[in-house]
Amino acid sequence: MPFPDSEYLQSLYANKDLIVGGTVRDFPLLRDPEVQQALGSRGKKFGASLQSRVFWDESRQRSLGVVYFPNDVEGPVGRAHGGSIATILDALFGYQAIRTKGWGSFTVQLNVTYRNFVPLNSCCRYEAWTTKVEGKKIFMDIELKSLDGLTTHATATSIFVQPKHFLTYEKALSMFGKDSSATKESILESIRSANQAKL
Repeated sequence: MPFPDSEYLQSLYANKDLIVGGTVRDFPLLRDPEVQQALGSRGKKFGASLQSRVFWDESRQRSLGVVYFPNDVEGPVGRAHGGSIATILDALFGYQAIRTKGWGSFTVQLNVTYRNFVPLNSCCRYEAWTTKVEGKKIFMDIELKSLDGLTTHATATSIFVQPKHFLTYEKALSMFGKDSSATKESILESIRSANQAKL
């Protein structure tokens, strides 16, 4: 399904201060279905129909972009289900956490405040930022607004935790990014070795 275009999205692509990002784009070697299974994925990714275009503002240390809510996330008639909103906000927090502290953190708290319905087949803009880092904990906020920025659909706060063994963003990029020399076989072997070490 093609991602809907908009003036706002085009303005993000045109902004030379922003880096086009997102985990799918940044870490293509991890999107292989066999690698996903080795990492523990079971079948189709939950919320797979939700789409986003993600950008990174290095100077402000914020992620921002556009989210598309298609027909199959319907809750109330003609509107996006609240669970679909929470799902995409959690995923966007994940990217903010990766860029803030590194690969491998996970959600321990997600608080969403719903302010206005999101119409189906519509796009929203978002912006996420880190409010503080305390040891292994990453505290973040996010806003989901209409493309014109006039209507706030949802706001959320989250706490992510970094496990003992994690990769910095740069290390993960060197291992799994598009310029990595790793092969699918070497990644699978690394995952198998890591799983053996946990036993």
